Amino acid sequence: SVFFFLSGYGLMKQYIYKKQYGRHFLLRRLPSVLVPYVIATVLYYFLYQILGEPWSVRAVFRGFLSGTPIVTASWYIICILLFYVAFWLLMRLCGSHHTWMIWGGILYFAVYILFCRSKYYGSWWYNTVPVLGLGLIWALNEKKSTNFSGNNIGPFPWSRLRCL
Repeated sequence: SVFFFLSGYGLMKQYIYKKQYGRHFLLRRLPSVLVPYVIATVLYYFLYQILGEPWSVRAVFRGFLSGTPIVTASWYIICILLFYVAFWLLMRLCGSHHTWMIWGGILYFAVYILFCRSKYYGSWWYNTVPVLGLGLIWALNEKKSTNFSGNNIGPFPWSRLRCL
């Protein structure tokens, strides 16, 4: 959950404050996650061959689509890859209308959850994913979220402490 929250928060924060953030978004984000995942998949494929539990290439793709990837416990990698693509699409479609991006994200999460449930994926595939949206919302409303009693003291109370 924390990883997803921070991912959503970081993506939205950078999009809000960095001009041209969306320009090469997929070129920067996808390879850093996808390349290691493909390497891990290939390694698992050969490991299963060696261990006598061979997977066909077709079974690897079927496992990916059915919620049982060859790389065990890699659901969050697939999830974040899908979210990166959805976030990129939302950037393209909504531009600087950040509130529309939030609503688009909510729609994406709803469709994603319905898809996972309809395919009988384990609940871990979707039960923490909405926290990504919470990160988006927090980044968009950070000043309101961290403003206590008229003083913006940051997310942590001890940030007001001063060195003597």
